[in-house]
Amino acid sequence: MLIASCALRGLPCATQNDHREKLLCEIVRSLREKDLAVDAIVLSGGYFVQDDPSICYLDRTLEERRELLKASLGARVCPAAQELNELKEGALLIFGVDTRGPKSALGDHLCVAWSADGPERIGRKVFPTKDEGHDGYVVNVADFGAKDRVVEVCGKRVLLCACYDGYGIARSEDKRKYIRKLRDGEGFIHQRIHRRRAPEFTIVLDDGLRKWRKLLKGVDAAAVAIHMFPQTGNGGFSTNRWRRHGIATASAKLNGSWVVAGANFEDRIPYENIDILASDNVPKAHLELAGSRKTRDSEPVCDFKLDGGDARVRVFKFGRYPQN
Repeated sequence: MLIASCALRGLPCATQNDHREKLLCEIVRSLREKDLAVDAIVLSGGYFVQDDPSICYLDRTLEERRELLKASLGARVCPAAQELNELKEGALLIFGVDTRGPKSALGDHLCVAWSADGPERIGRKVFPTKDEGHDGYVVNVADFGAKDRVVEVCGKRVLLCACYDGYGIARSEDKRKYIRKLRDGEGFIHQRIHRRRAPEFTIVLDDGLRKWRKLLKGVDAAAVAIHMFPQTGNGGFSTNRWRRHGIATASAKLNGSWVVAGANFEDRIPYENIDILASDNVPKAHLELAGSRKTRDSEPVCDFKLDGGDARVRVFKFGRYPQN
């Protein structure tokens, strides 16, 4: 199978939506010109940002979430999805959608798989960052084990990860400390009540994490929509930690299968063969290396920059993987 990873210039914000709509079609056409019939294109976290406060995906069913996405983004996404389907029938656009501004703790962070027929599967973030958790990001317990966040690509079950969910594949216990507010059924559960840890919170979260681990056992690969990489002091990007402890580690956890991410990059996109956000065939031993882990970047079969410099597209060829 062929999976494309996209690095996008510019950080997520609602003012980018018009530009990102056009960019989707440009990316698909560039692949068509190069005769690269990809099975999926993985784009960034917050590729589209919805700033309408009335839009909320938190406690919705899959069908309700799909209908909300169709209504709000269908006109922007469908032309590119249909053109991609002409290149390869059944191919998917996989991208992030945020509400209430980029990385807002008050909204939603989604990773969406979109076909020519519309949104297929949706993964809502279950592992917030430290800042998001502190600011009150609400995790819906039902999303931990939801099959709605798994989409099929060429017979492979691919987990849709909204940014830090990619870390959660191998380090879910470590990330639990950032979860401070849960939605369980009809109510909210806070980590602490009057400075005391709420026992119900721990019980419900433990159950959610068990469902997450069970879900992972039936997953073959992962697509990650990463929000942003700011430039470092030397003009590069801070991708090293994600590549070692996020992407490569997730591949090792998934028995060496592929993990591909798309991301936004501040000011400019990476140079050719630099800051590659894909790993495959990573051995289990990688999980035991902790701080001494090295990057295990996959080698793209094609790596090119779009005219205008707003996107770098990398295409990877993946086959079968041995259990390791």
